[in-house]
Amino acid sequence: MKTLQHLLCAAAVTAGFSAAAQQPAAAPASTPAASVPCPAASAQRTTTAQWLIGSWRHVELSRYANGKQISKDTYNGENVLRFECDGRWSLNGPKFKSSGTYRWLGPDQLEQTILESNHPVQKGQVSTKRIVAEFGVMEMHAQITQEQLQKQQRPMKIDTPGETVRVISFFQRMTLR
Repeated sequence: MKTLQHLLCAAAVTAGFSAAAQQPAAAPASTPAASVPCPAASAQRTTTAQWLIGSWRHVELSRYANGKQISKDTYNGENVLRFECDGRWSLNGPKFKSSGTYRWLGPDQLEQTILESNHPVQKGQVSTKRIVAEFGVMEMHAQITQEQLQKQQRPMKIDTPGETVRVISFFQRMTLR
Protein backbone atom coordinates (compact mmCIF):
# COMPACT_ATOMS: atom_id res chain seq x y z
CA MET A 1 0.00 0.00 0.00
CA LYS A 2 2.89 2.32 0.74
CA THR A 3 4.13 1.90 -2.84
CA LEU A 4 0.70 2.80 -4.22
CA GLN A 5 0.47 5.86 -1.96
CA HIS A 6 3.93 6.94 -3.09
CA LEU A 7 2.95 6.49 -6.74
CA LEU A 8 -0.30 8.39 -6.21
CA CYS A 9 1.55 11.35 -4.72
CA ALA A 10 4.22 11.31 -7.42
CA ALA A 11 1.64 11.02 -10.17
CA ALA A 12 -0.48 13.86 -8.80
CA VAL A 13 2.54 16.15 -8.59
CA THR A 14 4.02 15.27 -11.99
CA ALA A 15 0.76 15.06 -13.93
CA GLY A 16 -0.51 18.49 -12.87
CA PHE A 17 -4.17 17.42 -13.14
CA SER A 18 -6.90 18.12 -10.63
CA ALA A 19 -7.92 15.13 -8.54
CA ALA A 20 -11.58 15.61 -9.42
CA ALA A 21 -10.85 15.30 -13.14
CA GLN A 22 -8.97 12.07 -12.57
CA GLN A 23 -11.48 10.00 -10.61
CA PRO A 24 -13.19 7.69 -13.09
CA ALA A 25 -16.67 6.29 -12.77
CA ALA A 26 -17.39 2.74 -13.76
CA ALA A 27 -17.47 1.90 -17.47
CA PRO A 28 -20.80 0.63 -18.73
CA ALA A 29 -21.05 -3.17 -18.71
CA SER A 30 -19.99 -4.88 -21.94
CA THR A 31 -18.65 -1.69 -23.51
CA PRO A 32 -16.52 -2.73 -26.47
CA ALA A 33 -13.42 -0.57 -26.86
CA ALA A 34 -14.49 0.49 -30.34
CA SER A 35 -17.47 2.34 -28.85
CA VAL A 36 -15.38 4.21 -26.27
CA PRO A 37 -15.51 7.88 -27.27
CA CYS A 38 -12.00 9.20 -27.59
CA PRO A 39 -12.01 12.36 -25.46
CA ALA A 40 -9.74 15.28 -26.17
CA ALA A 41 -6.61 15.33 -24.03
CA SER A 42 -7.99 18.25 -22.03
CA ALA A 43 -11.46 16.73 -21.54
CA GLN A 44 -12.60 15.32 -18.23
CA ARG A 45 -12.62 11.52 -18.25
CA THR A 46 -15.88 10.15 -16.87
CA THR A 47 -15.47 6.37 -17.21
CA THR A 48 -12.71 3.87 -16.55
CA ALA A 49 -12.79 3.06 -20.27
CA GLN A 50 -12.09 6.70 -21.18
CA TRP A 51 -9.56 7.05 -18.38
CA LEU A 52 -7.54 4.13 -19.73
CA ILE A 53 -6.89 5.76 -23.13
CA GLY A 54 -3.35 7.12 -23.43
CA SER A 55 0.18 6.15 -22.41
CA TRP A 56 1.30 4.61 -19.13
CA ARG A 57 4.82 3.96 -17.74
CA HIS A 58 5.24 0.50 -16.21
CA VAL A 59 6.82 1.07 -12.79
CA GLU A 60 6.26 -2.16 -10.81
CA LEU A 61 5.13 -5.76 -11.13
CA SER A 62 4.35 -7.89 -8.08
CA ARG A 63 3.36 -11.55 -7.90
CA TYR A 64 1.50 -13.17 -4.98
CA ALA A 65 0.81 -16.83 -4.13
CA ASN A 66 -0.86 -18.17 -0.99
CA GLY A 67 -1.28 -14.60 0.25
CA LYS A 68 2.49 -13.94 0.17
CA GLN A 69 4.46 -11.78 -2.21
CA ILE A 70 6.74 -14.10 -4.18
CA SER A 71 8.40 -11.45 -6.34
CA LYS A 72 8.54 -7.73 -6.92
CA ASP A 73 10.13 -6.10 -9.93
CA THR A 74 10.55 -2.35 -10.23
CA TYR A 75 11.13 -0.63 -13.54
CA ASN A 76 12.57 2.71 -14.52
CA GLY A 77 9.63 3.60 -16.76
CA GLU A 78 11.22 2.57 -20.07
CA ASN A 79 8.34 0.14 -20.77
CA VAL A 80 5.32 2.08 -22.04
CA LEU A 81 1.80 0.67 -22.27
CA ARG A 82 -0.55 2.49 -24.63
CA PHE A 83 -4.31 2.06 -25.03
CA GLU A 84 -6.04 3.43 -28.14
CA CYS A 85 -9.74 4.36 -28.52
CA ASP A 86 -10.23 1.73 -31.23
CA GLY A 87 -9.52 -1.26 -28.97
CA ARG A 88 -5.81 -1.67 -29.69
CA TRP A 89 -3.01 -1.68 -27.12
CA SER A 90 0.79 -1.88 -27.29
CA LEU A 91 3.62 -2.34 -24.80
CA ASN A 92 7.06 -1.18 -25.89
CA GLY A 93 10.39 -1.06 -24.13
CA PRO A 94 14.07 -1.79 -24.72
CA LYS A 95 13.66 -5.56 -24.23
CA PHE A 96 9.94 -6.12 -24.69
CA LYS A 97 7.45 -5.42 -27.45
CA SER A 98 3.91 -6.70 -27.68
CA SER A 99 0.56 -5.54 -28.98
CA GLY A 100 -2.99 -6.68 -29.44
CA THR A 101 -6.60 -5.86 -28.75
CA TYR A 102 -8.76 -5.26 -25.70
CA ARG A 103 -12.44 -5.06 -24.94
CA TRP A 104 -14.44 -4.21 -21.84
CA LEU A 105 -16.27 -7.06 -20.13
CA GLY A 106 -17.70 -5.00 -17.26
CA PRO A 107 -17.18 -1.83 -15.22
CA ASP A 108 -13.56 -2.59 -14.30
CA GLN A 109 -12.83 -5.80 -16.24
CA LEU A 110 -11.15 -5.97 -19.61
CA GLU A 111 -10.13 -8.81 -21.85
CA GLN A 112 -6.71 -8.43 -23.43
CA THR A 113 -5.50 -10.49 -26.41
CA ILE A 114 -1.83 -10.62 -27.41
CA LEU A 115 -1.49 -10.64 -31.20
CA GLU A 116 2.22 -9.81 -31.50
CA SER A 117 5.08 -10.32 -29.04
CA ASN A 118 8.84 -10.75 -29.11
CA HIS A 119 8.14 -13.70 -26.76
CA PRO A 120 6.50 -16.16 -29.19
CA VAL A 121 4.84 -18.23 -26.44
CA GLN A 122 2.65 -15.21 -25.57
CA LYS A 123 1.11 -14.81 -29.04
CA GLY A 124 -2.57 -15.63 -28.95
CA GLN A 125 -2.89 -15.46 -25.15
CA VAL A 126 -6.16 -14.05 -23.89
CA SER A 127 -6.42 -12.80 -20.32
CA THR A 128 -8.90 -10.96 -18.14
CA LYS A 129 -7.68 -8.05 -16.08
CA ARG A 130 -9.25 -5.94 -13.36
CA ILE A 131 -8.39 -2.27 -13.79
CA VAL A 132 -8.11 0.31 -11.01
CA ALA A 133 -7.18 3.74 -12.34
CA GLU A 134 -7.20 7.01 -10.46
CA PHE A 135 -5.01 10.02 -9.75
CA GLY A 136 -2.57 9.21 -12.56
CA VAL A 137 -1.90 5.65 -11.37
CA MET A 138 -3.29 2.42 -12.80
CA GLU A 139 -3.23 -1.05 -11.27
CA MET A 140 -3.77 -3.99 -13.58
CA HIS A 141 -4.73 -7.17 -11.66
CA ALA A 142 -4.61 -10.64 -13.21
CA GLN A 143 -4.74 -14.26 -12.05
CA ILE A 144 -2.44 -16.69 -13.84
CA THR A 145 -1.89 -20.41 -13.50
CA GLN A 146 1.41 -22.02 -12.61
CA GLU A 147 1.62 -23.30 -16.17
CA GLN A 148 1.30 -19.75 -17.53
CA LEU A 149 3.82 -18.52 -14.97
CA GLN A 150 6.40 -21.06 -16.16
CA LYS A 151 6.08 -19.74 -19.73
CA GLN A 152 7.03 -16.22 -18.67
CA GLN A 153 10.46 -14.69 -19.00
CA ARG A 154 11.38 -15.50 -15.42
CA PRO A 155 9.74 -18.75 -14.27
CA MET A 156 9.09 -19.20 -10.53
CA LYS A 157 8.46 -22.16 -8.29
CA ILE A 158 5.33 -22.18 -6.17
CA ASP A 159 4.97 -24.51 -3.18
CA THR A 160 1.31 -25.50 -3.62
CA PRO A 161 0.56 -27.37 -6.87
CA GLY A 162 -2.36 -25.89 -8.79
CA GLU A 163 -2.15 -22.58 -6.95
CA THR A 164 -2.92 -19.53 -9.09
CA VAL A 165 -0.72 -16.49 -8.91
CA ARG A 166 -2.09 -12.98 -8.52
CA VAL A 167 -0.12 -10.50 -10.61
CA ILE A 168 -0.43 -6.75 -10.09
CA SER A 169 1.22 -4.33 -12.49
CA PHE A 170 1.48 -0.66 -11.52
CA PHE A 171 1.58 2.05 -14.16
CA GLN A 172 2.00 5.82 -13.98
CA ARG A 173 0.18 8.15 -16.40
CA MET A 174 2.32 9.69 -19.15
CA THR A 175 -0.20 11.17 -21.59
CA LEU A 176 -3.96 11.38 -21.81
CA ARG A 177 -4.02 10.60 -25.49
